[in-house]
Amino acid sequence: MTASVPFSVGERLPLVRGGLASLAGCGALLALAPLLLSDYQVYALAVTFGYAIAALGFGIAYSSLGILALGQAGFMAFGAFASIVLLESTKLPFGAVLALCLLLGLACGALYGLLASRLALFPLAVVGFAFAFLVMEVGNGSMLERLTGGETGRPVPAGKVFGVAVDQGLPMYWLSLGVLLACLLAAWLVLRSSFGRALLAIKRDEVLAASCGVHVAGYKIALLSLVTGLGTLGGALVAQFTNFASPLQFGPALTVSLLAMALVGGARYLLGPLVGTLILDTLPHLVKMRADDRQVLVGIVLLAVLVLARNGLLAWVEDGWRAWRAPRRSSSLPREGATP
Repeated sequence: MTASVPFSVGERLPLVRGGLASLAGCGALLALAPLLLSDYQVYALAVTFGYAIAALGFGIAYSSLGILALGQAGFMAFGAFASIVLLESTKLPFGAVLALCLLLGLACGALYGLLASRLALFPLAVVGFAFAFLVMEVGNGSMLERLTGGETGRPVPAGKVFGVAVDQGLPMYWLSLGVLLACLLAAWLVLRSSFGRALLAIKRDEVLAASCGVHVAGYKIALLSLVTGLGTLGGALVAQFTNFASPLQFGPALTVSLLAMALVGGARYLLGPLVGTLILDTLPHLVKMRADDRQVLVGIVLLAVLVLARNGLLAWVEDGWRAWRAPRRSSSLPREGATP
């Protein structure tokens, strides 16, 4: 798809910072969590990982091409209700259901990308938000009430992996953690490949990238397909772990929450959406904060981060670490005129 691209071979998108070391450390820390936390806290973490997967898609879109994927909540609804239909109508294990939901997201993302790839960033964000709102309204209406349950929602059948129910307890946690780590690893590998370098070229100068042989529309479609695939996957996991799905779950409030999760943690970092989700979703559940108060918290934290740490908390930590290391490095260098 490319002939040559206008950047050096060693350059990478910001999202791949940290690499396998940070991913392995995060995985090891989260693997120890069930030993240190209560059953309810483990449950809250498992649900958080589902939201983090969808927020990762948002972070990929924003860090790669500056796209605000405000339709992500709508695609989460697709994944949630598709998983219910598959579990009720087939005898497939939940792993196969997740794979089919991912394929559904990839296909929907390709169709969405065909329509949206020629739009500028702001109109694309507006279209995405309108799409998520339309999915919620249509799902609440009588036309799809048999599928979605309308305003009252629907219970979600328990899925099984190797004969073990994964809708509660430790099996739920290990499945959620495994899918999250697989998505993070896949994102890191994809974005540090030639695909990621092509996205970097498009982000820097779309016209120049096209003149060098980069199929700009094709890469945008592929990116949106990846993003929406993560959305449907996250939606299927959240529905399974909460044992319930309603169109009202996937409305504008969730759109704003996903935006905040990605930006608060740092959308330019691989683990940024996960950090933001832990702060904005897990912590309020641990202190048993009411739903209305959680939305207020999301707004306050997002405003504070945008004012005080514009690139997210991980960027703020990284800047602080560099500032602390700079004097130590300079003091270790030999002074001018000093004898070696």
